[in-house]
Amino acid sequence: MRRKIPPALTLKQIEEIIQAILSKPVKGQFRSFIKLRNGFMIYFGFYMQGLRPSEIFKAQVFDLDLKNKRFYIRGENNKLRQQDYSPIPDFFVSKIKSYLKQRDKIFPYSKWLFPCKSKRGCLDRSDFGKMFREALKKAGLYRVNFVDKQGLKRACYNPYSIRHGFGTFAFKKTGYDLRKTQILMRHKSMRSTLVYTHIPEFEIREAVVSDIFKPNDLGLLKKRIGLLNVN
Repeated sequence: MRRKIPPALTLKQIEEIIQAILSKPVKGQFRSFIKLRNGFMIYFGFYMQGLRPSEIFKAQVFDLDLKNKRFYIRGENNKLRQQDYSPIPDFFVSKIKSYLKQRDKIFPYSKWLFPCKSKRGCLDRSDFGKMFREALKKAGLYRVNFVDKQGLKRACYNPYSIRHGFGTFAFKKTGYDLRKTQILMRHKSMRSTLVYTHIPEFEIREAVVSDIFKPNDLGLLKKRIGLLNVN
């Protein structure tokens, strides 16, 4: 059976999920941090150019180079064994610093960017998936997409929807530039990038046509071909 591609989350939906996590009432400094950690993981995954789930929950503090505004992506944290650097947006540096201050109060000796009390010291795929699923339910975005061969219910959105969401967001922001989006997503082929651009073809054609036939250009064109007085 062909693997089902998770739909993309919009920026608005990402914000709704984070708000659902942060609005959960908790008591104590430790639980307050866990709430912050969970929300920031999603925030981090999106704004660091659509990180893969394992690149999020396995990130280490020393992977951050805030001075040079870049984040080191370890090859062991993705199936492609692809190590790379992801630029940190200017506005995001202060957000990371604020998060680290809170993190250091609870886990001052942990190497993990998103630590926990388990023996591993960081979350695993199951932990991250469970946290994400609960946040979806609280945000009113959870629904079953299909039932797999084992009879397990699979949600419409999953942690990979964060990456798909950024891919779609970036594709629009770059003016539907597939090559730029491919570089941002760290894909080896444009075929992979196309999977992450959840935009109807008509919407792309509509935007490109509007860009091609700008009013000023049309005016010049009409003058050149002598059609100004055609009724």
